[in-house]
Amino acid sequence: MGKVQSYKIPEIPFGSLTEPEVIMDGILSFLPNKYWFSLREACEVKNLAYKTACNRTGLQPNHGKADGTIGGKKCFRRETIIAWLMLSDEEIEPSA
Repeated sequence: MGKVQSYKIPEIPFGSLTEPEVIMDGILSFLPNKYWFSLREACEVKNLAYKTACNRTGLQPNHGKADGTIGGKKCFRRETIIAWLMLSDEEIEPSA
């Protein structure tokens, strides 16, 4: 096998953007441009298994409290989804 060379990760200047703004820009770049999201769509965006979210409501956006229903399905507003996406797994505490 060949020798592994070291690799230095280059620093990326954020310019005038602060860290939260960079995170927000990243989220908005892949979040679909719509106002209401079903639980299934929210899970797809966060890469969370839908069945797991159904069984553990604490993992859902807003700890499972829907912002409204559309067609009988639990739905969440865009702002709720953005706030939920910014939480890490450690920050989301499932309600037992």
